[in-house]
Amino acid sequence: MIGYLDLWTGLSGDMMVGALLSAGWPEAAMRDVLAQIHLPEARVVIESRIHHSLVGLGIRVETASEPPERPYREVRRLLEASSLNPAVRGKCLALFGRLANVEAAIHGVRTDDVHFHELGATDSIVDIVLSVAGVAGLGITHLVCGPVPLSRGEVATAHGKLPVPTPATLALLEGIPVRWLPIEGEWLTPTGALILSGLVDRIGPPPDMRLLGIGTGAGTRRSPDRANIVRLFLGAESEGEGPAGGDSSGEGIGWISVIEANIDDMDPRLEVEAVRRLEDAGALDVFRTPVLMKKGRRGSVLTVLCRPDREEDLGAMILRETTTLGIRVRRELRRELVRWIETVLTPYGAIRVKWSRPGGHPRPIPEFEDLRARSRDAGVPIWEVDRAARAAAESSSPPGAEDE
Repeated sequence: MIGYLDLWTGLSGDMMVGALLSAGWPEAAMRDVLAQIHLPEARVVIESRIHHSLVGLGIRVETASEPPERPYREVRRLLEASSLNPAVRGKCLALFGRLANVEAAIHGVRTDDVHFHELGATDSIVDIVLSVAGVAGLGITHLVCGPVPLSRGEVATAHGKLPVPTPATLALLEGIPVRWLPIEGEWLTPTGALILSGLVDRIGPPPDMRLLGIGTGAGTRRSPDRANIVRLFLGAESEGEGPAGGDSSGEGIGWISVIEANIDDMDPRLEVEAVRRLEDAGALDVFRTPVLMKKGRRGSVLTVLCRPDREEDLGAMILRETTTLGIRVRRELRRELVRWIETVLTPYGAIRVKWSRPGGHPRPIPEFEDLRARSRDAGVPIWEVDRAARAAAESSSPPGAEDE
């Protein structure tokens, strides 16, 4: 399932949950998730909100009492003690961990000493957990949004009045394309920025899809000339077309996780096997860089590139399959060519071809494993099979060729 967030004015946590509910996430599933995070004082009310004749859903979180702040370690303990699905719990912990690192850098304190104010409130915790669970509940495996809209002005916080966008919002959006709106006030909240920075896989134009549903979330802030809504398009990847994302140049910008570990005391044969298992488990790329460790010992830096949703599983696999005592994880924006796989028929048999579109021009690259297998079966050189596969690919009409 592909999801596209159409950000009209901005985003808040209650709007995101409303869009997920409007798109078909069952209310019963939402309340099951709420019961799993052990916040008995929290009550969620689903609201229908109208902005300029457009109807959307939003949620309101009611609490009997609210602590003025929550330290990061308390939020972490709350999530760790929850009975959430492990993948949802892991994603929520990663989001709040990212937030704690941002707040620590802004205020000059240690991560464990960070105290959340607005984002430590019960409603923000509920919004973030329900957003993560709702995306998983709808089966969304690839979430895209366009450049993030920002506004100007000021907002009252626990630290006094701050400029909009707030420092935390800007830090969370670092590296993400943004656009400015001619409106005042906080329309993109820190909760919304945290959700975008952690759940969106790619920033770019709407992906090609077979449209299956639309959900509309609505906020509480109102404007005389602008509807405060967010639309969530749900769809399936179109048959015979390139993957979701990418513009006419065939490029896209997406988040990628980089996991690294230093290894200096492992049998090289076992290290090679660990690399193979990481590749089989869904890593986009795995490589080792020879280095000189302390005391002149030879070692290597193991680097794994993966989609953010595979970060937790692959990180755990590195700790399990290698002798390293720790891993480093960071998020980076990667500009990449969109690519897709098609199968062509040659005199030597069927061969998969990976297509991309650099500069808008289709480019086929035959899969080497297929070339090797067909070459071995036919008893001919690999280059001969490669030439046949490229000729078959070039003579076909690649997806998107009619747009050239």
